[in-house]
Amino acid sequence: MRIIISSTTSFVVFLFLWTLSFAAGPQWIKRTFGPFNFQYPETEEKLVIYLGSYYKKIENRIAEDLGLLHLGEIQVTIVSTQEGFTSLQPAGKRAQQWAAALAYPEQGKILMKTPKLLLGGQPDYKKIFIHEVTHIALYRALQQKHEGTKASDSPPYSDKISIPLWLHEGYAIYMAREWSPNREVLLTRAVLQRRIIPLGRLVGAFPAEEHLARLAYAESADLIHYLINTFGEDAFQHFIDFIGRGYHFGHACRKTYGLELYELEERWKKHLKRRYSWIPLVSSTGMLWFLTAIILIGAYGYKKMTARATLARWEEEEPD
Repeated sequence: MRIIISSTTSFVVFLFLWTLSFAAGPQWIKRTFGPFNFQYPETEEKLVIYLGSYYKKIENRIAEDLGLLHLGEIQVTIVSTQEGFTSLQPAGKRAQQWAAALAYPEQGKILMKTPKLLLGGQPDYKKIFIHEVTHIALYRALQQKHEGTKASDSPPYSDKISIPLWLHEGYAIYMAREWSPNREVLLTRAVLQRRIIPLGRLVGAFPAEEHLARLAYAESADLIHYLINTFGEDAFQHFIDFIGRGYHFGHACRKTYGLELYELEERWKKHLKRRYSWIPLVSSTGMLWFLTAIILIGAYGYKKMTARATLARWEEEEPD
């Protein structure tokens, strides 16, 4: 029996199949580099190869800094739409729209936007990737330390590890080398206006407002930088070790640095006042461009004014 399908029927069948494929969501491509299992649209093939090529360097650095010999599998999903980025986030835990990527340490998952969704120029995507990987690596390193605590050791103060958000974010920025002149400008303004956010407000969550959230990130990064450069990397590793063993944050601070938490915060604030004054604000990249533009405009105006004066003088000196 021969089946003949009219052009109208063909169009209906095509429309039906297209609708099914659209409803099923994007067609993911999967690729693995070392511990990273990527899931992404085919338009991001080059990006994934670029990120995957760094997996050995990332593993080696994490092993050196955190003592985590095996990073373990990490699922990385890259989405090309804001709707896809939002829909894949857990219910009740929606991130701000300006967020470039998210890490879920307990699940070992990373959710990232494609570069074209990120406004404000071309970001260093490798740094964003390392930042999110660091969140998972820090969580797993602390869990490993906690599970490795022997019964003969002094008992931890808590069965559950508590990691302040400023430590999580500050250390991720430090590992990814994400410091920028813009963060210096943010801190300078906050110091001059006396609007530094207290650490107690950066433990469980950052502010919802974008400008305050960015200040919280800048403060977190500067504090980690201050701890490592003031007391040394070994002391910071001991600090991480105490937290991993279950010590409360304040107790870990006393055992590592010999300071109460409020004393450490006061020292850090004094460091902020010394380091961030009007000088970084004037020497920042944005300010330099602004001053350069003002100088060029002034020079142009002066040149025009001089030319007009010269022409006027010539007209006066010209004989009848």
